[in-house]
Amino acid sequence: MGGIIALLVAAQASAERTMPHASLEDTVIFGALLRMPEAIGRARQAPYPRLRALLRTVGDAPQEVDGDRNLRFVVPGPNGPQRLRLDEIPLPATTPAPYPRPSP
Repeated sequence: MGGIIALLVAAQASAERTMPHASLEDTVIFGALLRMPEAIGRARQAPYPRLRALLRTVGDAPQEVDGDRNLRFVVPGPNGPQRLRLDEIPLPATTPAPYPRPSP
């Protein structure tokens, strides 16, 4: 199960910086992981407040894969439902800022 947590943490970290998009298979697998109660339960216990906030925000939101192979979540927005990638989902204002990463 530790590998699942690592995958969720890596995906959340990837959503916070510019990276090439995952393959369609990776996208589908990640989407399935977000629906596994045991994976989500363990991820919510991880010491990563931004990951926990993202999981709360996504919750049971419907998922879809767009034409560019992006996994999108249908979340409520100010003007109705929005279809957003992980890196586009706004987190609550009380969520800590991302840890600064050194430039490559």
